[in-house]
Amino acid sequence: MKLLKGLGVLLLAATITGCSSENTKTAEEANARVNAEPVQEGGTVDVSFFEIAETVKVTEAKAEKHIDLVITADSKHKSVPSGYIFRDVVEQTYGFLQQSGIEWAETVTVGVMQGSSRVAQFTVETAKFEARKNKNDSVLNASTIDKMDDDIREFGSLGDKW
Repeated sequence: MKLLKGLGVLLLAATITGCSSENTKTAEEANARVNAEPVQEGGTVDVSFFEIAETVKVTEAKAEKHIDLVITADSKHKSVPSGYIFRDVVEQTYGFLQQSGIEWAETVTVGVMQGSSRVAQFTVETAKFEARKNKNDSVLNASTIDKMDDDIREFGSLGDKW
């Protein structure tokens, strides 16, 4: 009987360890994806600031003094709430706007895609942008919200972010 209990405990421990190992592997894979640089499609500006992005499509219209960015995140699983994606994109736009080499742009439009759905879009007037301690406020105070899904609007109002 003691042998059976001992085997039961051993099997339970092996099962738990196996599950932990698998969960750790999945978490490591997720972290590797988040920390990977986004795939850039077009343009010459640095988009490495957008850590949440899977892809960033860039159109540089120098004659119009405009940069258009389309940032796609969480396209496969749609497991991240779109409010978090929008918040992260806004915060990462803060770094993007401070890079050298985009001084010529008077406006920057940032489209936020979750999978194939555009969940938000905002346009920053670069002359109004002032880098301050609060990244969200710094970007959004210089921006016009062109599109925002209701769940993102609600997420922002709950945290008094936008």
